[in-house]
Amino acid sequence: MSLGAPADIEERGSLIRGIPLRSITSRWTLFRGSEGSDETYALSKPVEELDMFLSHSWSGSPLWKHLTLISILYVKTGYIAMLATVIPLSVGIYFLPAHQRIASLVVQILGAIAFVLGICFGHLVPSRSNKRMVFLDKCCIPQNDSAARRQGIYNMDTFLRRSKQLLILWTPDYFSRLWGAL
Repeated sequence: MSLGAPADIEERGSLIRGIPLRSITSRWTLFRGSEGSDETYALSKPVEELDMFLSHSWSGSPLWKHLTLISILYVKTGYIAMLATVIPLSVGIYFLPAHQRIASLVVQILGAIAFVLGICFGHLVPSRSNKRMVFLDKCCIPQNDSAARRQGIYNMDTFLRRSKQLLILWTPDYFSRLWGAL
């Protein structure tokens, strides 16, 4: 199937595809390898505009990319979880004057654990940000159809123009790659 000249993508709304943010943050394996499939493409759906264009280098560590992404997106959830844990426990310390030293250490440890859990599981908390539509190349450009794939690459500027935000997961080799240089 020929998709026509690069400019034709503007007229073909179905070519602009996005994947819900929650689908990316709940599947860290999406960053493992650049090879897409029908399954990864099925995670995306046609959209008029994208909330975020996610740019990264496939040669970077999938684990670090995922940890960076969830840290950026769910730090607020982590702080809320930490405060929801620390404040009641701190009030409780007031009533245990004999054990304040041990109790304050426990509060600090539990607060740190709550913070990390809030970041790691922030995608499970219902929110508008989890519904944001994101461009991730292996999910939004068909990988099994060489003509459609070429068309998607030719029209990378359209995906960027239709995105409200650009998030770069930078690695040392980012600008040596084609995607990073665009």
